[in-house]
Amino acid sequence: MVFTFMEAALKTGKVKMVGGVFRFDLKGPKGTTSTVVDLKTAPGSLTRGAGKADCTLAMAENDYVDLVNGKTTGMKAFMQGKLKIKGNMGLAQKFTPTVFNGAVPDVMAQIAAGGGGGAAAAAGGPALESQALFDQMAAAAAAGGAKLIGAVFQFDIKRSDGVVVPWTIDLKNGTGSVAPGKAAKPDTTFAISDADFVALSTGKLTGMKAFMQGKMKIKGNMGLAQKFNPNLFTAKL
Repeated sequence: MVFTFMEAALKTGKVKMVGGVFRFDLKGPKGTTSTVVDLKTAPGSLTRGAGKADCTLAMAENDYVDLVNGKTTGMKAFMQGKLKIKGNMGLAQKFTPTVFNGAVPDVMAQIAAGGGGGAAAAAGGPALESQALFDQMAAAAAAGGAKLIGAVFQFDIKRSDGVVVPWTIDLKNGTGSVAPGKAAKPDTTFAISDADFVALSTGKLTGMKAFMQGKMKIKGNMGLAQKFNPNLFTAKL
């Protein structure tokens, strides 16, 4: 998810260039995945898969999540052997999530601070089926593709293990945003299971049916609740 937000930030053209190309080799249960982040050639880019880089950082996925969420530092991870660096060490020290703050501060600040929900919450349990939907909505909003309807929505998504992961969808301020964590002052809050939210977003379940069957609970402005649907984002879901 962190790379998804980085990719969305790069599309805004406001990411700080630090003069280097970075490759991340992250080892997970299904093997190692590589991502190349170019912060040398403006406006920058992100490419999935292996590629040439000035600096390569290799570590386990869960350790990378801890690093991004501030539960460990780059130096500590390196000294403990959890982070291996190949190439330009000076550039390695320049890469931090804060270089993306100028583009999507609301999203990256929550990631860097380890805010509730999203990557931090999902790291300790099963992945959200709806993660890809939120990621695509976030990317669309960051690229200016969200339709503002004057409302801030909070979605409390219940995972398969019973843990609730909150997400905030702001369609009131700026160009809109989608970020993990609770909203400060939501106009409407939806409580729904992960599977039912996927069914709702893909048209397999209607909002009225979900509400009448007790699969979705709504708190706050009901009129605004009826205005929300994933089609408010130009990205295809």
